[in-house]
Amino acid sequence: MQEGSSIAWEGRKITGGKQHGELLFQEAYLDFEDKNVVGGKFVVDMNSMTDNGSGVADHLKNEDFFETNTYPTATFEITEVITDELPRLEARGNMTIKGVTHPMDIRMIVAPDFSRAGYVTITTQLNLDRTLWGITYKSKSVLGDLADGVIEDLMEINVGVVLKIDDK
Repeated sequence: MQEGSSIAWEGRKITGGKQHGELLFQEAYLDFEDKNVVGGKFVVDMNSMTDNGSGVADHLKNEDFFETNTYPTATFEITEVITDELPRLEARGNMTIKGVTHPMDIRMIVAPDFSRAGYVTITTQLNLDRTLWGITYKSKSVLGDLADGVIEDLMEINVGVVLKIDDK
């Protein structure tokens, strides 16, 4: 994994306020056979979470949200490649957050990094429903629209990973 790899996150209150920040990868790789993607794994260092200067990252790391002292990583592991028509790739896999695993299909772009031979750049955008992983603090689906400070259940995640093709 190379410099320039990161995850941008954004969470919103139903009243329109939003918070955003970044996370870093601990590990990321794709498995290839005959130039086709056949698997891969992406491990996120949840303790690397930063915010836009608001201090919300410290709250997101505690037991109300991601409990990073107990669950320091989140993982997506590819179990099946549905479509491999590079640069478009659709992968089925397991997303594990806070020790809870759910199947997920992810569409991504895997493109050669023309500035560096032997590297690819992977990009994708996800909308994760945090309640699937038991993260229900001030959840819209739990509290409804009328409670004060309600937070949307969906978190927007933008991923960019730069990998050396034989990295693992």
